[in-house]
Amino acid sequence: MEEAKTEITLELGAIPDGRDTWHPAAEGGWRENLEKVQDIDRYFGDKIDFRAIPYEGTKSLLSGGRKGRVSPAELIQCIKFYNRSGLPFMVPFNGGLCLEETPIDISGTRFKTEQLVLEALANSAETTGQTNVVTVLRDELRDFVRKEYPNLRIVGSCIRYVGGRKGEFDGEKRMAEDLDLFDEIVPLNQHTVPQFLSKFEDRIDKIIVFLCLGCACNGEGEEGFYRCYRHHVEEELFNQGKEKGTPLPISVEEFSFMGSKLDTLNPMCFAEPLERREEDLRELLDMGVRKFKLPRIGTQELAVFNSIFQIKRAVEESRYGFSG
Repeated sequence: MEEAKTEITLELGAIPDGRDTWHPAAEGGWRENLEKVQDIDRYFGDKIDFRAIPYEGTKSLLSGGRKGRVSPAELIQCIKFYNRSGLPFMVPFNGGLCLEETPIDISGTRFKTEQLVLEALANSAETTGQTNVVTVLRDELRDFVRKEYPNLRIVGSCIRYVGGRKGEFDGEKRMAEDLDLFDEIVPLNQHTVPQFLSKFEDRIDKIIVFLCLGCACNGEGEEGFYRCYRHHVEEELFNQGKEKGTPLPISVEEFSFMGSKLDTLNPMCFAEPLERREEDLRELLDMGVRKFKLPRIGTQELAVFNSIFQIKRAVEESRYGFSG
């Protein structure tokens, strides 16, 4: 059986820098970006499958931790445009932290925006043959997409592993369960350690690993994790049009988190991104990790080149192969 090729996905902002809305004139800027991506791809040859995926959201209840810059109608135009141009599209619905914790009905009228965008993602994927992606936080949304739009790829957002309510949140257990329920999941940087991810080695092909992110807790342990959680809630509130200062669903006293696996004796870490942890990177490759991502850093050639060069070298030096 042929060995799976190492895959790196670069998230591209679907709207060129300097624009706040999508417009057909964006085609020129996008094509320029694509040419840069193709240049990088040519350099790395057959050792790495380098992909670009446009990524954009809109204001909605489940938009998550990034500000939606386009209207639903503009987002649907983006999806169709990029799919017809030969690229898949990714929409973040990794929000829902500040909604009620009881089950929500995604098929209800309050989630019309999500339904509209998901329908467009699925229809465009069917028409163009692209594999479109939705990143998800809420279980109810995952189950809805699985049932109604089975041609979409569902990725468990890293926000699922930031933390939750004490007595209810168990990050390691959630990851184990998610590997059965999602097409893929994305751990936080401080959980991308061979000793930890080896617990999931039988499903390692479903884990996507960030290459160039630091740690969510920023060296501040529980307080840092809570600050990360609060940031995502505040971005959600923006996307929902709510005022700053709205009470958070979980107070710091009620908050529980999954500490860093980079130092099991101390959950406070200032860990380097994985691309700089060369030994960990090689061990993960040996273990079978094949999927990596560069999160929306634009197409700054030097930054992208350096990130991919690190993994290229690790691939070549790893027992995984290509050294000969």
